[in-house]
Amino acid sequence: MSANLEKTDEQGNEIGTAVTLKEAFFQAPADFIANSGADGLLRHLSGDLSNALDVHIVDDLRNFLFGPAAGMDLAAINIQRGRDLGLGTLNETRLALGLKAYTSFEAISSNTTTAAALKAAYGDVNKVELWIGGLAENHQPGAMVGQTFGLIISKQFEALRNGDRLWYQNQGFDAATLKEIEGTTLSSLILKDTDTQHIQADAFVYTERRSGLSGGDVMQDPLAPQLVVGSNGGDTLIGGSKNDWLVAGTGPPAAHRRGWIGHLHLRQNRHPCRNQRFQGGPRSAAIRGPGPGGRPRRPADHQRKRPRRPAVWRRSDLPAGGGCESIPAQ
Repeated sequence: MSANLEKTDEQGNEIGTAVTLKEAFFQAPADFIANSGADGLLRHLSGDLSNALDVHIVDDLRNFLFGPAAGMDLAAINIQRGRDLGLGTLNETRLALGLKAYTSFEAISSNTTTAAALKAAYGDVNKVELWIGGLAENHQPGAMVGQTFGLIISKQFEALRNGDRLWYQNQGFDAATLKEIEGTTLSSLILKDTDTQHIQADAFVYTERRSGLSGGDVMQDPLAPQLVVGSNGGDTLIGGSKNDWLVAGTGPPAAHRRGWIGHLHLRQNRHPCRNQRFQGGPRSAAIRGPGPGGRPRRPADHQRKRPRRPAVWRRSDLPAGGGCESIPAQ
């Protein structure tokens, strides 16, 4: 868990003042609502790398849980909870789950520092407690947790599903309703319930949110997917080498009165953009992509009266440094 909380606008710019986690505990409602409230916080979280799940815990949770006045230690509380409830040790739990017991501290963690710390604290591998040992375990391939926690989590979710008589798959929904339910994601909920207009398809996958060049665009992580949100008027949107989203702003009001909506101009003389596809997003305009030679096509008659909303281009397998320019229609 990160020790810092920020709020960002649509283009990834920080708004308001960031607070530490300990300052956020029991934050006054007025302070939380200020500067876009949960909306800005969710935008930041969708573009913020999570910390690794391991034995390290930020100081705000170790010494300031529930605020500086309380000063509680979450790690100590969790260890004591396990003892109060009579949870088995790591090895006892593994045997109960049908797994093999660890025979050494090094088998739990390949990190020599972590293994040495476990040995110093417990002395005997059979005494390692479940919560501590589960955090210390080597992660499974492609997972954030190790074998023991992975099996516990999967069994728990299966039990919650199988034991819930109101589980949606048991309700006899028609195909259309079932499709709508299964198509609901955290990203779609954020778009419906906040003022966020654009977000990556999976809010849990780190994506760098930033502006176009006119907004001071600086790519911080070229290896990460990019969500580039352009400004209204003339702007240049440059993605990276991943499957990026480039979101154009709108043109000037005068252009809209003539039935035109801002468009993306392909800079074919500078960088190839032929692999990009126009995608209508939740707030996208119904316009067509550039015509031959990179010149804009005129929107069809039924499209000219649509609301002024930005166009969305999706980038596919372009070399680093490629890009498209967002310009107002003429």
